[in-house]
Amino acid sequence: MPIAIRGRKDKALLQLSKALGCHQEAHAHAAIDLFREYPAIVLVRVVDPDFAGMSRGDRLDTIWNLFEPLPEEVQTQVGFVLLLTPKEKNKSFANMEFEDKIRRRRTKTKTE
Repeated sequence: MPIAIRGRKDKALLQLSKALGCHQEAHAHAAIDLFREYPAIVLVRVVDPDFAGMSRGDRLDTIWNLFEPLPEEVQTQVGFVLLLTPKEKNKSFANMEFEDKIRRRRTKTKTE
């Protein structure tokens, strides 16, 4: 699946997307979404069946290691990282919030 950048693309989102591309290449069934919620905050969601059996900390380490080589000003913009399996996605309150933010963002963009 391609990495989805929701909303306008900027340099930081493209750098984060490129870094996450390494995970996407190794995990073909992963669904990765990014979007900028505020000028200084990027939200990241990775839904990957390969996260099954991994602790939350191990999942975060796996993804955050991809961000390590990025400039600090890009890393500090990552405000939220949601790492779920497909089964967890449907039960996760945080995922519902993520989906709601995407919907609100789309509606706001269409009416502006």
